[in-house]
Amino acid sequence: MKRTITIALLVVSMLMLSIAVTQAQNELTVGLSVPSAEAVYYNAITQAELDGMDNVTINVMDAAYDAETELANVAEMLDAGLDALMLIPVDAEASVATVQAANEAGVPVFLMITPLSYDAEEVTVELAGEFYIDVEAAAGLATEYVCALIEDDGNVLNVTNAMPEDMAMSGEMDMSNDMDLDSNTAMDDDMMLDDEDMELTPAQTMSMALATAMADSCSGATLTQSVIVDVTGDDLFDAISDALAADSFDVLIGYNSDVITEAVNAKFPANRGLNVVSFVYSDDVEFFLGVGDVNAAILPDPAGFLQDSLTAAMSILNGEEMAEAFTLTPYVLDSDLFATTRCSGPC
Repeated sequence: MKRTITIALLVVSMLMLSIAVTQAQNELTVGLSVPSAEAVYYNAITQAELDGMDNVTINVMDAAYDAETELANVAEMLDAGLDALMLIPVDAEASVATVQAANEAGVPVFLMITPLSYDAEEVTVELAGEFYIDVEAAAGLATEYVCALIEDDGNVLNVTNAMPEDMAMSGEMDMSNDMDLDSNTAMDDDMMLDDEDMELTPAQTMSMALATAMADSCSGATLTQSVIVDVTGDDLFDAISDALAADSFDVLIGYNSDVITEAVNAKFPANRGLNVVSFVYSDDVEFFLGVGDVNAAILPDPAGFLQDSLTAAMSILNGEEMAEAFTLTPYVLDSDLFATTRCSGPC
């Protein structure tokens, strides 16, 4: 496998490929766009060892956490010649333009980790495949980590976005607004959505899976769900502070970079003992992992990320009938592992 790293900003021209390759020759050029090639987690993905990919050239594009840079990088790569685009979006909404640019060029897009956010009735987006973290496995791994952190006894605050208003559940659980869930109350097979066609956001799906995992394997802990809707800035900080003030919590789990940031801010000084676990990775989360203010992030395993997704992508490009959605194995990037991974020399 041939791999090149292209750090391309808006003012820097990308080196053009010297030899054009085609699918007909069974030689493929794949663009991998990452939010930041310098970030510890994304760098681990780009540097992973691959087997059986000698016919694939991967060009890594660094979006520098900027949607316009992401689009400019991909546009230049499309002009240079690209057989497929693997995209880890910088932004769920802004990155739609990047996918559309590839669609217009007739280049298949494989979406990685982060789903896009757009109105399907007004916006047309075509994806050749989607790769997301295995929700049940991630919830189980998060539960294992959290319960070891609090030694199976403590209060966990799960901060997510609102559940749909018409989401009714049979059984004893009410997920409509704020919910206190004693982890002894399992979300079993009898607790099914009344509307089978209802679509949940990834955070909502993970939140429900986490409730089930906590109930099954961390019976000494209490999980409280706090719903925060369309709140930003100081109001978001106040909302999280209020949620923390309502009870004594040992762990806060968040699915949004802003929530993680304000949770860390809320740790000082009143909640200094609060542990923070993230289901998202960003420049802020990376910084907080580095200084120990975020204990861990639950993410797709970078070691198998590129291998598994490329294998499936190549099969699809070769015309094989496969599912369009795939799951990636999770792992825990905790603050200790982050420090070790970040060190280029003795730590």
